[in-house]
Amino acid sequence: MYKITLADGSFIDNLGLNGENFISEAPVDKAFFDSAKMNVVTITCDDPEAEFGTLTIEDAVLAKFEKIGTETFIVLREKTEAEKKQEALEEVLTRDYDNIVDLQLAIVELYEMIINA
Repeated sequence: MYKITLADGSFIDNLGLNGENFISEAPVDKAFFDSAKMNVVTITCDDPEAEFGTLTIEDAVLAKFEKIGTETFIVLREKTEAEKKQEALEEVLTRDYDNIVDLQLAIVELYEMIINA
């Protein structure tokens, strides 16, 4: 059986594996895979004959989450370089946008001080 542990220590266990699909027979909420907790994901297996004992994925994303009947199929993968660059760009743009808004507010306050003087 397999176990997926997220960066904050939360985990789901008793997972089967079919190809790249981890299969849970217990209910799993998609919100469990919050992107803030996916920067380091560890997958472990207690079966000595398994393909791997421990696998660590850095910057993981939820590639597939599908409920079929009572089972949930989960596929995780590492972010591509393009996805990492896009996130970094979005972060810079958001930070710069906040700075521009702060500057605009400061100019408005200065203008109001001048016309009220």
